[in-house]
Amino acid sequence: MKKLIIILFLGFVNSLFSQEAVTFIYIDNSITINRALQLSNQVRNVIVNSNRNGLLVLGQSPVENENEEPNYNSYKLNDEELLSNLKSICLRDTESQRPEEIYSILTKELGGKSLGVIMVNSDNKPFHEKPLELHLFFNVSTFVRRDLVADVLEQLKLVGAVKSKLNITVHLDYVNDKKQFNEYIIQAEQDSSLKININRY
Repeated sequence: MKKLIIILFLGFVNSLFSQEAVTFIYIDNSITINRALQLSNQVRNVIVNSNRNGLLVLGQSPVENENEEPNYNSYKLNDEELLSNLKSICLRDTESQRPEEIYSILTKELGGKSLGVIMVNSDNKPFHEKPLELHLFFNVSTFVRRDLVADVLEQLKLVGAVKSKLNITVHLDYVNDKKQFNEYIIQAEQDSSLKININRY
């Protein structure tokens, strides 16, 4: 009887860990470099309120290498020094990445061994294995003009992200109010196929 209880307990604990939410933070600070302090404060709030299981990715620049892999730096959220280094990370001047590069980074890191959020089953069909808290930091101009809802978020949904396990928050550096930006944001928030939370700062 004790062996059965131990086996059941281990199975329960294993299922808890396999379902532990993953927090993924992507930062494009190509335009927000002048507001790095506000950006780092917003990122800090996300990390502090997370379970520290996941990654922070800083987009670096458009593809410039031979293998056409996007350039970026990644940091584990459970790194004890991450919070103290956030200001210097957010102060790095970068170039904005194209939507296809952002999408490539997301699927590569989320499907990797360390996170294992998006997996492929034996039928070669993607599925969403773990709950995902996706936080994307952009300048509002980049977000709207590059149509990142259609070219990144909708594409991510197509590779198997189950809506009930996917929580998307887009954090926008939004200093100057513009009608075209507001219209795009309202449409993104009201899209029934994706539940997107927009945080303007």
